[in-house]
Amino acid sequence: MDWTGATIRTDARALASVAQSTSDYLWRSDLRGDSSAPHGMRDELAVTPQDVRDTLAFITQVAAEDEGRPGQRLEDPDFLSAHFRVLKWAGDAEQARSNGVTVSGGRVRITKYLVYQHFGSAVATDVHNTGLYGIPTEEAQLSLEQADAQPNLLRHAYTRKQVLDGVFGPGGQSEGLAPALVWMRRQDIHEALMQGTVELTLAAGITRTFNVHRSNGIPYVHGERNPERQDRFWYFREVDGVRGWGKSTEDKIQLQAGAAVAGDAQNLGLGGVYAIRATDGFRLVVLADTGGAFEPNLYQLDFFAGAFPDRTTFDQAVAPIPARADVYLLVRR
Repeated sequence: MDWTGATIRTDARALASVAQSTSDYLWRSDLRGDSSAPHGMRDELAVTPQDVRDTLAFITQVAAEDEGRPGQRLEDPDFLSAHFRVLKWAGDAEQARSNGVTVSGGRVRITKYLVYQHFGSAVATDVHNTGLYGIPTEEAQLSLEQADAQPNLLRHAYTRKQVLDGVFGPGGQSEGLAPALVWMRRQDIHEALMQGTVELTLAAGITRTFNVHRSNGIPYVHGERNPERQDRFWYFREVDGVRGWGKSTEDKIQLQAGAAVAGDAQNLGLGGVYAIRATDGFRLVVLADTGGAFEPNLYQLDFFAGAFPDRTTFDQAVAPIPARADVYLLVRR
């Protein structure tokens, strides 16, 4: 790819922050002896997991060296051309077609996600009358591995609708067996489930952020747009920022707006650095998150745009990013 005259629209510091957090996660995974970065698609591009680690480390190093300088080399197309191999990634058109999606011309489907900024309540009210639930108390002290070894846990027993209808609330079949973290409008919870994170303003202006924690294990239904008909459900937990991929509450990648994407981490590999061609320049992003829509999905990336109070503001911010775009994988030379 020719970078001549290109504009890089991603903030270098944000990119480096996600790169560092992802690199740290991969390092911790190595220490645990588990592989969180399978590289099936990378085989086709002749890219190894070590290439990915080297790329993340280089991005972090360059940003640290440029700290405080007026120019950022990671925003300089000539620097990128000199120090990175650029490999075109074409979306899997056949797989997309099987899910009712069209991609052509070697492009990739680009969706966008956000953190909605909503209002909530510490107690149930007439407006905020639906609980955002944490995992059932029976597994509160279990690691994810321990919990996954017990398929009969209560978390797997209920659909999204059953939880939102109050199965854990007063008079419900499992009353009190899972905690309501906060109370929200039902439609806002559907949005939080779709986006994975929600930022809530409670009484006295207190702001709290919640992220998906563990799911009920029911597969996501592709093409079903009515959230009330999606049985897949995620239980949440409070976090100190927007988090992406991770296998436990305390061990997740920290995301930054405009510098991260969700995708099929199991097949594309966690930590890949991609350049998305937008109408006003390129967005450089790290594959640092995933979701039920990517099991599997080799034709799509989901761009993390940041936190917004409403859909209109969000739509304006992501307007330059097309629904189908040329996407390139960047690899340290």
